[in-house]
Amino acid sequence: IMVLVDTDGSAATGWQENGLSGVDLVISAHYRGKVEEAQARFWPKGTPPPVQLAKAARDLISGMMVAPTFDFDQTEFRFLRGAPLSPSDGPGFASERMRIKLVASLGNGEFLDETDVLTLSLPPFRHRGRSDVGSESDPLQRALGTDYRVVTWNVSHRTMREHLDDITRLLQALDGDILLLNEVSDKVSSGEIERRVDRFPTNADSQEWNVVFGEGGGDERCLVASRFPLKPVTSLSRLPHPKGVDDAIESLLDLPDSRIEVFETIEADICVAGAVVQARNTRVLAVSLGLQSKGNQATSWQEIIRRLQARTMQSAIAVALAEHPIDAIVLGGDLNLVVTNVPLQEIRKGLDFDRNRLSIVDALQLDGLSNATWRSPGSGYLPGRLDYILYSGSTLALQQSFVFDTTDLSNRWLEKYSLQFSDSDEISDHLPIVADFANR
Repeated sequence: IMVLVDTDGSAATGWQENGLSGVDLVISAHYRGKVEEAQARFWPKGTPPPVQLAKAARDLISGMMVAPTFDFDQTEFRFLRGAPLSPSDGPGFASERMRIKLVASLGNGEFLDETDVLTLSLPPFRHRGRSDVGSESDPLQRALGTDYRVVTWNVSHRTMREHLDDITRLLQALDGDILLLNEVSDKVSSGEIERRVDRFPTNADSQEWNVVFGEGGGDERCLVASRFPLKPVTSLSRLPHPKGVDDAIESLLDLPDSRIEVFETIEADICVAGAVVQARNTRVLAVSLGLQSKGNQATSWQEIIRRLQARTMQSAIAVALAEHPIDAIVLGGDLNLVVTNVPLQEIRKGLDFDRNRLSIVDALQLDGLSNATWRSPGSGYLPGRLDYILYSGSTLALQQSFVFDTTDLSNRWLEKYSLQFSDSDEISDHLPIVADFANR
């Protein structure tokens, strides 16, 4: 399948291909093929050959995003308006019109089918450089009426040890009341983390920070920390995988290495931590979680385990709600939605107090141009939205939210918060999500 894109709506630019004049960009992929194998072309066929889509996004197309990052029967492409399509081009998607056409063919190039040309009208484009974001008002300031701020972040267990000071500094800047951290390295002791957290400002409700660690996840733990008093939820401290999970995926395992990895995953239990936070007059069930990573198709063993983990967590959270008096719910973590969004839908089911699904925090980065929470420029994958905050919309009102990337801050705010422009890129391949809530 080829997606032909006339990014400026003009037949006078670009080239002609498959009946569309003015083609500026072609994205091609095999049906049901992996997203990371897709290709991009900024020139007519054969002059020169196409490049891997991930390489194009990394080196040529600034701000491009694909969801999911692997494979599914629906794929979303997101482009940053005004970004050049190649180093020698002017701004792309800056016009008030663009045209798209889809062409299907066999692997040998034989034509199968095509769509009509779709013309889209776009709002006027106003360029805004990243250095302009937050130059007038403090971009990290809490929203008016906020009762508590929640921060979730995958702190990357592989590099946490060497970046512990940087993680502490960044979390201090975000000033959350409830922290939901995942991929906390087992090479960093609980005592060391507690000492770091105790450096954060307290409030009148508690003279010290409180931390609850989950026992599952192997070398990637989850934790809940708060400047409010909290009590651990025992049913969420260690959450085993459901019995029979290995039987459910036995037919998918044809390699010895896969069997070993599955066994280690199941033995490590699920990465989760839960606590009841006494946020003044509100009892908040706060849950930090991390689902299985990787898996390149809906039938992969990783995706099967991811769905089982989500269902198991949903059931455990429902039990916790029945066992504890709770007024509000916040869940945060890395859901690793690299294939489908089924795990997200599974974990949300019926957990709000009105029996509806938990609400999703739809946070954008501070520049307002992307909702990606993960990016890894050196890998073969495009930026994606892997991390989420869910909440009980029946009892909580979302005041504001954002995905935090230090490259979105002007020098003024970097200096105020003792941050470096490159902090986000160096600390973790995931970005924190910040959400300000008010009680209804």
